[in-house]
Amino acid sequence: MNKLIRLMCSVSEDIQILASEIINHCSGVATKQTTKKIKINKQISVRIRQETDDFSNGLGYCLWDSSFILSEWILENKQMFKDKNVLEVGSGCGLVGIVAGHTECCKVVFSDYLDSLLRNIEHNIVENFPSDSHNGPDFEVVLLNWDEVDHNPPSMTINEYEIIVGSDVVYNGTNAGSLVKVIDKYLARSSTSRGIFVLPAIRPNLNQFLEQMDNIFKADVKKVKYPVDE
Repeated sequence: MNKLIRLMCSVSEDIQILASEIINHCSGVATKQTTKKIKINKQISVRIRQETDDFSNGLGYCLWDSSFILSEWILENKQMFKDKNVLEVGSGCGLVGIVAGHTECCKVVFSDYLDSLLRNIEHNIVENFPSDSHNGPDFEVVLLNWDEVDHNPPSMTINEYEIIVGSDVVYNGTNAGSLVKVIDKYLARSSTSRGIFVLPAIRPNLNQFLEQMDNIFKADVKKVKYPVDE
């Protein structure tokens, strides 16, 4: 089991997926789930369920600082999201997409590459937007594998999304190029379309991602410091 846990940090996404699925299906292995109440910019409170055991080893099963930064930015720039279709790539627990759901956007699509992540996102959506009281944007959760960009999820349309967001989505050395292809495929061709990403400077392939993005789009890079209060 310890070897499987270490494989979750592999630079190969295929190995990460395989190790995670094996762990998830091992008999007798339970995950520790906690729900965290988060206040964003003193404007909204959200509840996010995450898994805090050693098996997830971080990745998409828990909250990362980048998602807090991006969530705050979204609330500070609500007007940019008005009447827009929003795609979140690498949604993880879904915090960023849920915060986007508090703007006046038309639709938020959450995406990730593991069924277990998608189920947790669905739980968090219901936790924050009960169906009997929700009158905001439409929500959808889809399985989106960046390495299979030529295969569309049935509900997704090419160049459909005016805004694509993502936090800490270039964490390993192999996924930058695939992610750029996904963005290029699904970002709407409009002067008001935007891709907004918060990425830790320590990621080894950050420069590769920025260079590839700049070859297709105009990339505007800003550096920020983020103190986290526990």
